[in-house]
Amino acid sequence: MSGFLNKFLEQTQALQKTVSDAIDKGREQAAPAIDDAMAKANTLKDQLAAHAAEASTQAQPHIDNALGQLNTFLVMGKNALDAGVEQAHQHLDPLADQLKKTVESTAGAMGKKPEDGGPK
Repeated sequence: MSGFLNKFLEQTQALQKTVSDAIDKGREQAAPAIDDAMAKANTLKDQLAAHAAEASTQAQPHIDNALGQLNTFLVMGKNALDAGVEQAHQHLDPLADQLKKTVESTAGAMGKKPEDGGPK
């Protein structure tokens, strides 16, 4: 399970970077970046859910929290896309915050600090 969580943490941090990069882009470029981030988040959510049963009792609350954070991220991403390109940019900071919470939950499940994981 720890190998999976290490990979999950790295992928979540890469997703966090994708959203951070989208924040830095113009409004026209934000929508495709959000769409891409949502597709990756959905894949991560499915992978984490599939491995959740293998988690230790100590890690389970962190994994449940990470799943909840990913679900919230997906709802927020859908809202950002529904808002349209003009308003999508205002939704990006909260999306980045949600991913930060997901990274923190995943790192907590591993007994690590978020900065102990993979690339940012």
